[in-house]
Amino acid sequence: SKTEKIDYFIYNKLQGNFINVIKTHKGSRIFQNYMKNTHSDIIHQIFIEINPFLSELISDSYANYFCKRFFSYLNQKDRVDFLKGIQNSLVALSMDNIGTYPVQGIIEQIGSKTERKIIIQAVQPSISELCFNTYGTHVLEKILSCFEDEFTSFIYDYVLKNFLSLAYNINGICIVKKVLMLTHKKDIHERLKVLSIENAIGLIQHSYGNYVIQIIVENWEESEVIDVVSHFEGNFVYLSMQKYSSNVVERCIEKTEKILQKYIREVCESERLAEIMKNNFGNYVIQKALRISKGNENALLVSSVYNNIYKLNDKKLISKW
Repeated sequence: SKTEKIDYFIYNKLQGNFINVIKTHKGSRIFQNYMKNTHSDIIHQIFIEINPFLSELISDSYANYFCKRFFSYLNQKDRVDFLKGIQNSLVALSMDNIGTYPVQGIIEQIGSKTERKIIIQAVQPSISELCFNTYGTHVLEKILSCFEDEFTSFIYDYVLKNFLSLAYNINGICIVKKVLMLTHKKDIHERLKVLSIENAIGLIQHSYGNYVIQIIVENWEESEVIDVVSHFEGNFVYLSMQKYSSNVVERCIEKTEKILQKYIREVCESERLAEIMKNNFGNYVIQKALRISKGNENALLVSSVYNNIYKLNDKKLISKW
């Protein structure tokens, strides 16, 4: 078509075969671009033709791209019918390695409360399954980002009730991170804070749970970060030498001068400073503290490191320090 649209001539030629065309690489790509110039009546007729097969098309390697774009050109009634057409298979599509992406793209385009309700009615009964699924968790994240509180409260409730099991799971941690970053309701925020404080030591040492502390350090108010990190006091030496917690300790001492000061005082008073300096993880935390500290704290740390160099018993390490 020279006019880059589906006119009645093209539509009549393709009628009954449109599904097969958009399941090809070229067909999907071309007709995605043609939608913007195509008359609304023809778009409606195309929708009627493909509506019974939407679930199959959304999980197709090429047609899924068309479906995501096509949704944005539908009138309000057809948008609702589109969502109702995939409602029963929405959870399966959300957890499909192809279907998850157009589902997320469609969620971004949702405009009305009616459309939101259809999405929520589909996913709410299967929230547990979605939270622990590689692809499903990202659909829930998209809902949190795009929908108002009245539609997302069930996600917050589930995260609060299953905080640790989610935080310690490779997929569940994704939704926990999103909740920690997005929540602005005071009561939910406080409950998340309490859960994080109560489990702080376990979280910071866990391969996935440590991200809970990282998100708090990077995104929450300084006073709240101090409230959480204060529960590491007395354990900074040990935490500095663990694979996952050492990285978080670095972020903590970068966040505020108060935390840095407490860290320096604790490690300098410890008899294990040389051990930290030799440790594969701890040595980086000490180096970071040396770089960012100032004044009396820096002088104390420099002096303490210098006095422990002779304990290293390794020429290369001695030379390095």
